[in-house]
Parts: sequence; C-alpha cells; structure tokens
Amino acid sequence: MPEQPTPVPQLAVRCSHMSHRGRCILTDGHDDSVDHLYPTPATPGPAIGTVPPEIVNAIVRDPNDPRYPSQIGVYCDECGTTITADYLVSTEQTKAERLEVARAHLRQDGWICDERGDYCPACSRPATAAVLAEVASERARQDARWGEQTHPDGTGNRDQQRDAERAREWCQSAFGSGYGTWSDILAEEVAEANAERDPSKLRAELIQVAAVAAAWIEAIDRRTAATEDAARP
Repeated sequence: MPEQPTPVPQLAVRCSHMSHRGRCILTDGHDDSVDHLYPTPATPGPAIGTVPPEIVNAIVRDPNDPRYPSQIGVYCDECGTTITADYLVSTEQTKAERLEVARAHLRQDGWICDERGDYCPACSRPATAAVLAEVASERARQDARWGEQTHPDGTGNRDQQRDAERAREWCQSAFGSGYGTWSDILAEEVAEANAERDPSKLRAELIQVAAVAAAWIEAIDRRTAATEDAARP
C-alpha cells in the first residue's frame, strides 16, 4: 500500500502594519498573535523543496525530532503579493522565529523584510520599478515602430572575447586607481555579453547589462534630485 503523504500544518501569516511598527497576526489553530519582530534564529530552516522527500518523511516520523513541515505565507505590505511555501520549522521556535525562517528565504530573492515590514522586490525598490516602467514604454514604442525584430546574435568571436578581457582589465584598473566610472562598468558588461556564444550565458550577461544601465539611470536621477533640492531657496 503506498505511503500516505504527511499532512502539512498551516501557518498563515497576515501582516497589517500600523504607523512604523505594526502587528503580525499568525494563525495555526490558535487565536494568539505576536508583535511584528524580526528575530534571527541560529539556523534558518530550509524550504521543503530543497530537502529530499525521504528526509522530510524521516523527520516527521521521528517523535524525538522537534522539526516539522509548515506552510508559511508572507504578504507584501505594499502591493499584497503573496509568497507561500513549505518550510522546516521547529516546535522549539516561537511563532516570530518560524516567520523569520520564511523571511530569511525571501530576502535571498530580493525582498526587504525588516522592522518596517515586508516588501517584494518591485515595492522594495521603487526607483528601479520606475526605471523599468520607462524601459517597458520604450519597448512598446520600438515594437510599434519596427514590429517584432529577429536578428542573429553576432557574438562570441575571438575578437569580442579579447575585447571582453581588455574591458575587464580596464575596469579593474580604473576602480583600483579610484577613477572608475559608470561608463567603465557598462562597457565591461557589454563586452562580456558580446563575448558569449552560448544563448543561456548571453542572456545572463544581457540581464547584467540591463541591470547596470538601470542602476546608472537611478544614479542620474538621484544626482538630479539632489541638485534640484540644493537649488531650492
């Protein structure tokens, strides 16, 4: 007879912040609640998806093991985006510590989880979101004018690979001397993209090109805002 799956305890986390520090309501069959604190457990538990099923089953069957799988959902306090996953937590942990297990994993994915609240990557970086919205508008204009474009990559030849090495050396030298610029960084990223022939590696490099370009735009916007603020009487 096939083994029956072990029921996963539910730990639904709903955050409702008031002013600078709010209240996190965690319910798993009880009506109690905890302050919205952010303790750091000694070792954050892994997500179930990263633990082999046989290990999870062994943990659940062991009456002396305090760990158990729990489904935890974390809500973005700005847009309401919800990330729910199964985590290994312990009966020895407080509810706040179990919630921190999930938050620790979300931080690795770009979330900001601190005393201010929980914010997904789009909401935690409003400047980046604004720049990417402009990029999306520009892409729409390109498609409207030129239609869908299909061209060969034209990357990965020996000259381009040598250019990438020179760009890396130049950038490292410039920053090592204290004279590095955004132009140096972007030139290195573009050169590294041009040096790649493998489509997956090329795509990864182009993501880095786009990220550096967005960061440069954000820096320009910050400078502009600072100059305008200084000019105000």
